[in-house]
Amino acid sequence: MVRICMITLFLLATQLHWSFTHGSSDTVRKAYIVYMGEAPQSKASATDLHHNLLSSVVKDKMQKLHTTRSWDFLGMPQSARRNHQIENNIIVGVLDTGIYIDAPSFDDKGFGPPPSKWKGARFYNHASTTPHPNPSPIDEDGHGSHTSSTIAGASIEGASLYSLAKGTARGGVPSARIAMYKVCWADGCSDIDLMAGLDDAINDGVDLISISIGGDSTSYFDNPIAIGAFHAMKKGILTTCSAGNNGPTLYSVQNTAPWILTVGASGMDRQFRTLVKLGNGIKTAPDIVAPGIDILLLTQNFRQFLGILKTTGIDVYNIISGTSMACPHVAAAAAYVKSFHPNWSPAAIKSALMTTTSELKIKDVQAELAYGAGQIDPVRALHPGLIYDMSKSDYIRFLCNEGYSGTALKVLTEGKTNCSSIPDIGGHDALNYPSMYLQLNSANSSISAIFHRTVTNVGLEKAIYKAVVKAPATLKVTVVPKELAFSHLYEKKSFMVVIKGPPLNNISSLSASLEWNDAKHRVKSPIHIFLGI
Repeated sequence: MVRICMITLFLLATQLHWSFTHGSSDTVRKAYIVYMGEAPQSKASATDLHHNLLSSVVKDKMQKLHTTRSWDFLGMPQSARRNHQIENNIIVGVLDTGIYIDAPSFDDKGFGPPPSKWKGARFYNHASTTPHPNPSPIDEDGHGSHTSSTIAGASIEGASLYSLAKGTARGGVPSARIAMYKVCWADGCSDIDLMAGLDDAINDGVDLISISIGGDSTSYFDNPIAIGAFHAMKKGILTTCSAGNNGPTLYSVQNTAPWILTVGASGMDRQFRTLVKLGNGIKTAPDIVAPGIDILLLTQNFRQFLGILKTTGIDVYNIISGTSMACPHVAAAAAYVKSFHPNWSPAAIKSALMTTTSELKIKDVQAELAYGAGQIDPVRALHPGLIYDMSKSDYIRFLCNEGYSGTALKVLTEGKTNCSSIPDIGGHDALNYPSMYLQLNSANSSISAIFHRTVTNVGLEKAIYKAVVKAPATLKVTVVPKELAFSHLYEKKSFMVVIKGPPLNNISSLSASLEWNDAKHRVKSPIHIFLGI
């Protein structure tokens, strides 16, 4: 089995090696990461084969952690159609603070044996400056249990926080399995631990990955989540991540690695009086949004909760807000789609979720940019009609278009590909993405762009889709051709979107949309034009 060797730790027990350097004081040591790409096929030492890369290191950083009736709100009731046989074998790898397995949300009564590749829970504490006295995968914070129970928690009736939000707490895919990779501790989430956890999750063969963690980066190649998610994509694994800087701010397509499905937080029709500062603006524009405000689900045991030491053995729930809570909703929705379409690629599942969203009724173009394609609709996503599919070569084309080349690119492609060998599809961007973004460098610049896209028919065998454009009066959006006629399933059709308009002048952004409609399916793509930030 090919294993991803993404960090360099000098340890005999693994393919990971640590490299330390002295700081300003002889007593201070800092961890650095050397990303070495795929593990070599030969039996030769990885250190020998990649020794020339040791001079290019990335300083280890600590990243930050960023959910009762949210599933009903999303139109996915307990009676929703299920493919239990496949859902029961889906494994969602969660990178977080661990898991509290004795909680009722993780009761496995009635479950059959887990898939043979399921590894349960692991923990990583390689880079902590204050090693845990008794390290284990047990959740001592509550964050990991909260996100995990959002994905696959069993139905618990009468859950509440001191009678607030009383109802049935449950996960989106309760039959699925959680594989926990504890990478976060009291002092944060180390890049080294993140990469080790991603390495193991990919090697273990999880079906999806959920990460409610974010941090700063200036390049795709110094971000552990972007690197790990790229290798996951190559293995057919979709990574969902809370909106944040999980890649450089490159707005040519979006502000994060396009092989990741990034998630923003939306509200529901329930509000509480406690003021919550989410800390997410349009600078962290996501692909999609899901409920992430006032979400009640499992936390840690009561002795840890609120520091009440005299009460033990009682499981309680907590109400939390943020993109951390939205991300597992989308991970569960992706698992739900995958349970009906197990052979779909990560890009196909991502497309299905993005093009079937519910529109948020917000009359503010800045807010429209912040909620991406809209709010997830898991049941509609089972039958998207058309999908925008992509492969590894599409993402390599995107990286080439963004100026990446040389050693960094060869590491991702095992040295087999260079930019000159990737054909240019033309147009404004280099990806077959379900949304279209145009960044203007000046308010005085005229709007002019061409987007090339290809869709695959996964709806009716024979269908005719017509283009429906919604745009402000100042923006001209032309689709060529205006109709797509399909004669069989999995047939592909290409089209072009031409956008023209005057300078933005006194406004910072414009929003439009393209919808392909065959009277049974509505395949939506947002179009956003905005000034660079």
